[in-house]
Amino acid sequence: MRKYIDIAKEKLKFGTMLSLLSIERYKMYRVSKKYRKENPNGTIRLLDDFLNFDLSVLNNEKIILFVIYAPKSILMYERYFELLEKLNYKIITISNGKLDKYFIDSFKDRTLFMAERHNIGRDFGTYKEFIQLLKTNNIQPKEIIICNDSIFANLIKSDNRFIEFMQKNEQEDFIGVAEYLWQPGYHVQSYFLKFSNDVFNGKYFSKFWEDFFISDDRRANIHNGEIKLSESILKDGFKPTIFLDTANLIDTIVDDEVLLQKFLIEVSGNRHLDQHLVGSLKNLHLAFYDKKTTKQQTTYYKASLKQEISRLIQRYGIIVVAPFFIIDEFGFPFLKRDLVYRQITDWMLITNYAKNFDQELLSEYLKDQRIRKRPWNFSSLKEKLMYSTGMN
Repeated sequence: MRKYIDIAKEKLKFGTMLSLLSIERYKMYRVSKKYRKENPNGTIRLLDDFLNFDLSVLNNEKIILFVIYAPKSILMYERYFELLEKLNYKIITISNGKLDKYFIDSFKDRTLFMAERHNIGRDFGTYKEFIQLLKTNNIQPKEIIICNDSIFANLIKSDNRFIEFMQKNEQEDFIGVAEYLWQPGYHVQSYFLKFSNDVFNGKYFSKFWEDFFISDDRRANIHNGEIKLSESILKDGFKPTIFLDTANLIDTIVDDEVLLQKFLIEVSGNRHLDQHLVGSLKNLHLAFYDKKTTKQQTTYYKASLKQEISRLIQRYGIIVVAPFFIIDEFGFPFLKRDLVYRQITDWMLITNYAKNFDQELLSEYLKDQRIRKRPWNFSSLKEKLMYSTGMN
């Protein structure tokens, strides 16, 4: 009897969760549909200081669209601007929602223009409306980078490996910093992407933006945004050039015992990962470096290590698997803001992983993590469910 009661409770719980999520998703859809109907050309509005800006200036220029939301840390953005300025592109900053005067005064002289739009659709909402704005006004940029503030940037100011990569590959049409290979589908991650003018004018690229439905649903933005954007560019015949090449990364890690140990220490503390996979890696590592291991066994263990690391990266993405390691050892320029919020690592461990980082900026990152980490309780049940299912 007890068994049937427990089954009934689980069914009721599942049904309640499904109902709540369905209602929230429907509400999001209604809001998005209304927004599209009322604002077919978007809601980007230049700030007063830039009202006379002539968009035609953007023709044949290399431009960066930097999308931001509710900035709190001036230092975070200072470091991000420092990184972007090293690329020698013209910077445009657009905010989802209102910007406060202090932020505007701090950075307005470092941008071609600043603008605001309605806070709907996350980063992809702004990406779409900006590209719409360019195409409507027949603007043809030489190159365009789209990026956003879902990440901290420039955590080791003296490390220019990413800048050198961008300069070396300036003739490439489609550049990203990292790619994701697992479910729900392959995509080049959208917090930093570069497109040439040829990509900008691609048939499927243009159609993607025309069809993209602006929504606050995070999962929809991944499925219908990141994944379909990458698909459209690939269909237009362009291959991505990726800064953090997975194959090279794995070879480098496995061929260096110190790097491999450092990598394993970080993944062992990563609560987001399947610890069975991590345990398998550690066992292979011990066998690989055992003095009693024969040459034939070493070859086998090395291949197995590469396979298991590849499986881990394909499933979770390298910026989740070892976020601090790739900055320190490979010059990766970004650190996700939601590592603690999405229960990937504990903020107390961050200082151990980030000893070589800009300590002033690291303090800002820790402060940001404390603000973003929040306790779940009954009153926030809806928000927790949305987070757990990827809607928020």
